[in-house]
Amino acid sequence: MARTKRKQIIRSSASSRSGKMKKQVLNRGSGEISHCSRPVDNKSHKGQKLNTWNPENMENAIKEFRQQTQNPSGQIMSMRSLARAWQIPYRTLRNRVVGKVKGYGHVSGRPTVFSQQEEEDLVKVITEMAEVGFPLTRSDIRKLAFEYAQKQGLKCFSEIKKSAGYYWFENLMRRFPQLFWLSCMVTFYS
Repeated sequence: MARTKRKQIIRSSASSRSGKMKKQVLNRGSGEISHCSRPVDNKSHKGQKLNTWNPENMENAIKEFRQQTQNPSGQIMSMRSLARAWQIPYRTLRNRVVGKVKGYGHVSGRPTVFSQQEEEDLVKVITEMAEVGFPLTRSDIRKLAFEYAQKQGLKCFSEIKKSAGYYWFENLMRRFPQLFWLSCMVTFYS
């Protein structure tokens, strides 16, 4: 018995009640439309709030999990039920328990080139230079960061340009807004 192939058209439509996307399948052979109750998987996180969990809850959940594994007395809660009880994402809890991510706070995106302490040291040097009367320009700060990275043994910036990148500088200004006023001093005295 031979099976016949039927062509199907798949399209997404918004459900009026739930607001979720649902899949409609149009069978060309019979002309019927069937609906799938499963929402269409959208890969984008656009408009979705990320990192809405509380770091204190993460710390308490990790402590409770480690306490359970060290003293297995009575009923042991699974990691998934702990995450549900403390209102944190399961995978985030798991990554911290296993050791993929250190600390209890939010960690999103690529790690910074310098550690927090190294960046604070660099900002301290930049502010001291400005207080003495030698405010640094953007290019001076980028070159200073490149030299500092070389002394720390980090190979993260362009060897050809011998300066830190444009976006590194923009992100540094976002992390340390007090540097903005120092750059204003440069334009004022120029």
